[in-house]
Amino acid sequence: MNCVMTKHARKALEEREILIEWMERALSAPELILPDSEDTAIERYFRRIPEFGDRS
Repeated sequence: MNCVMTKHARKALEEREILIEWMERALSAPELILPDSEDTAIERYFRRIPEFGDRS
């Protein structure tokens, strides 16, 4: 999957202490996909991350 990360996205991951590898894992094999509540053209991908206390 190809994706382009904005500066805002990189900053958000850093602030939340989310590794890019975890984001890539969620994008390539999501456990849940939901539409964004404000923009239905945007999908939100979720996956539990064992190394992060199984948080998604």
